[in-house]
Amino acid sequence: MLPEEERRFGGQLRRGRKVLSHKRFAGTLTEDSCRYLHGTHGLPRDLVDSVLDFGCGAS
Repeated sequence: MLPEEERRFGGQLRRGRKVLSHKRFAGTLTEDSCRYLHGTHGLPRDLVDSVLDFGCGAS
């Protein structure tokens, strides 16, 4: 079970980096942007914050 969960999380992280690399999400995110990222892409706020803190270059 754990390897499957790690695989899914890795996929979510890759998608998050790709989405957050778009110009639309440059700079400080608004609450509307965070709701969009969660509702449309399934990216929770804490993951978005972590990706932005670490760097979001698409890999």
